[in-house]
Amino acid sequence: MKRGTMRKCGLCILLFAVVISQGCHYSYQFYNRGLEKYHLGDFEGAIEDFTRAVELDPIKSDKALEEIKFCESKIKRQVINKMKSY
Repeated sequence: MKRGTMRKCGLCILLFAVVISQGCHYSYQFYNRGLEKYHLGDFEGAIEDFTRAVELDPIKSDKALEEIKFCESKIKRQVINKMKSY
């Protein structure tokens, strides 16, 4: 990932954190922050945000649930690759 893109992702995460800390708890905020975390490789953090999005709006949860599965598969691949390197 390019450095400028990483900065933008980090800034987006910070902005979503500020909005969420002010008491605005909408599922799309957590979902979008989860996407930014995913792009930075923070798959555990992304799963937490996607899970919160599902809790806040179960009716519109299909995409967030797909993202959770995708992040879980990325984490599993990382673990397997680390095991192979030993």
